[in-house]
Amino acid sequence: MKDTHVLCIACILALVAIASVFVGYTNDTLPRHTPRQITTAPPATIDPAQAATDTPAPKKKACSCCSEHTTAFQEEMNTYIKRKKAEAQEIAAK
Repeated sequence: MKDTHVLCIACILALVAIASVFVGYTNDTLPRHTPRQITTAPPATIDPAQAATDTPAPKKKACSCCSEHTTAFQEEMNTYIKRKKAEAQEIAAK
């Protein structure tokens, strides 16, 4: 008896799901039928004077680690650029 009730509940849920998909398909409200909003409007221009007053200035840290990281990164980039230029010259010389 209990198995029959579970089977009936599963059938009712399946029928509700099929009916809801059918209604969605006939009304073109399924996700694949829903058109996507694509905007081609250019971004709004921001007045630099107003933007400067609206955004708060970041607070500077009391430590010197930021400047150390920046100089280390710049040195690494300079060595990378020099190495790439040297490789390009070797390839051009061949």
